Amino acid sequence: MCYDRNMSTLGTQMRVRHLLRVWAEYGAGTSAPAVPVRLLRLLRDAQAGWAREAAGVPFAADLLVRQSLEDMRRAAEALARPDADRASLSAQVHEAGQALLESLERLEREGRQELAWTA
Repeated sequence: MCYDRNMSTLGTQMRVRHLLRVWAEYGAGTSAPAVPVRLLRLLRDAQAGWAREAAGVPFAADLLVRQSLEDMRRAAEALARPDADRASLSAQVHEAGQALLESLERLEREGRQELAWTA
C-alpha cells in the first residue's frame, strides 16, 4: 500500500520537535527525576500520534519512525540513571530526532512514491 497524500505526518513532526526542545532545555542540564518522566510522556504521545498517522505509510518508513522513537525512549530511560552521560544521551537523541524529522519531511514531500528509506 502506498502513502496516501491526504495523510499527514505533521502531527508527529510537531511532537518530535517539541520533544527535542524539551530535551535540549532540561535533559542535558538537570538531574531532576521529573525530567525523564516528562520526556517519556512526550515520547509516548509521539508514538501514539504516529500510530494514528502511519496508515498507508510504506513499511520501511513506518519501521524507521518506530525504531527512531524507540531509540529516543531508551535514551530518556537512561537519563534517569544517576550515572547517565547526559551529553552523550543528548547527542544521540538530537541525532535520532533530526534524522527522523528529515525522513518525515521527505515522506510529506514525496507523497505516494514508495521511498528508498535508509536508516
